[in-house]
Amino acid sequence: MSNDDVERLTGFKYPSKQIRWLRANLYRFEINGLGRPVVYIEQSGKKAKRPQGFELKFAS
Repeated sequence: MSNDDVERLTGFKYPSKQIRWLRANLYRFEINGLGRPVVYIEQSGKKAKRPQGFELKFAS
């Protein structure tokens, strides 16, 4: 996905907020060398599966 597509998907312009949204919504992505999230087109419709009993925790 392009940077514009990730912005449209998440509703956020800044990479840190995009990453937080992608994690909260269980999307698979990588962070590139520029610190931007990269969601691959073939993965854009697929979410990561959270193991049962697994709780996501984010650093503030």
